[in-house]
Amino acid sequence: MEELNIGHTIVSRAVLVGMERAVREMKLAMRGEL
Repeated sequence: MEELNIGHTIVSRAVLVGMERAVREMKLAMRGEL
């Protein structure tokens, strides 16, 4: 994978769960741990 556009996804998720948790979840997902 060369590029991953995640900005919109993180902001959308952050509306529901908060920015800190949204970023943490995205990091886990990118590592395949979610």
